[in-house]
Amino acid sequence: MARTDDELVEKKRKIREAMTSARDGEMYPEWEWAVDQDPNFLAAYAEFSNIARKPPFERALPIKYAELIYIVILSMRGFHWTLASHMRRAMSYGATKQEILEALEAAVTPGGAPVMHLGLRALMELEDEGGPKSA
Repeated sequence: MARTDDELVEKKRKIREAMTSARDGEMYPEWEWAVDQDPNFLAAYAEFSNIARKPPFERALPIKYAELIYIVILSMRGFHWTLASHMRRAMSYGATKQEILEALEAAVTPGGAPVMHLGLRALMELEDEGGPKSA
């Protein structure tokens, strides 16, 4: 039984490592909890979700642009709590504050003003954290 427990602990550690390494060291607490509840599902989820996060040389769409798409979709869905982390990630891959702002502006027509509002709130939070001040 101890061997099985050790194997499960190691499996969970590898899942956490895969999820955090693909997300610049970040992992939502909900996913942390889910790894303990259903490691098989989270292993499959990590493999699937990491496809779009492969290094730029492995994908035609650079990660910077994928993150801009994530930002717009998350704004449209009202997921404010995750926007700042995706904005930081986009900037770590070369996106500027102006590019993030323009991505949000492009989403106003199909998504409405709330999309812009949520995105602006997250950009303001980044500034409060010491992020980029100018566009």
